[in-house]
Amino acid sequence: MFPDALATPEADRSRSATRFFILPRLGGLGAVIFALCPDREGAREKLAIELIRSLVNLDPARYSALVDDRLELAADAWGRPRLIRGRQSGPSISFSHNQGLLRGAVIGRGGIGCDLVLPEEFKPPYPLARAFHTQELKNAGEFGLNLSSAAALIWSVKEAVVKALGTGFNLFDPLEIEVIQAQLVTGGFMFQARVQKAGDRVLLPAWADWKNQRWLALCATGSNSSIYMDRIMSTHGKFKVTECPWSR
Repeated sequence: MFPDALATPEADRSRSATRFFILPRLGGLGAVIFALCPDREGAREKLAIELIRSLVNLDPARYSALVDDRLELAADAWGRPRLIRGRQSGPSISFSHNQGLLRGAVIGRGGIGCDLVLPEEFKPPYPLARAFHTQELKNAGEFGLNLSSAAALIWSVKEAVVKALGTGFNLFDPLEIEVIQAQLVTGGFMFQARVQKAGDRVLLPAWADWKNQRWLALCATGSNSSIYMDRIMSTHGKFKVTECPWSR
């Protein structure tokens, strides 16, 4: 199902330096809350707290226990940010830094990845063939985007995918991720991202929109991707991916 609209979870926050948004549905895993703020010292920790508060406000019955718990922002073996709740992992969180702006996203169930990309990064002589399939750029161009903007859109999705999977591009080559089934919807674009390595594949839902002169992308992962990553890690990686035990 595709999102109908984006909205701020709390109206009074629209007047602050941090802007909060909700993506109501992404891949059947529920709502994603994301926010944009100036990238300053301590901004990640502050934004993480605010995102968790918004998650609690969105669904108090499910997440009210987070109000009194002390959450710690840490990093796992691949460098992915993690919220630690006692001895367990908290909700999945992701960040992206881009020229003075910080974007953060949180999802209560499953995994999340977010990324911000400027079209200027893909102007000539960028070697597009090393990162993109011809059909990916053609599909994005059908929405009226020039080549550099189409490349930035697709790259933002690919970055969000590998962040959601938890490895970045340490394990996957950009060409092992193909962004397909682009669809223009209210509030942005929806995609399917096909991740394929050594003949094993998984499809992941992704969303992107043009905000603050940049492409913003989000990707969500669920139990199917956890199973996929366990298989991939057993062959290609050193670390095993585990799902948050309390967020199923």
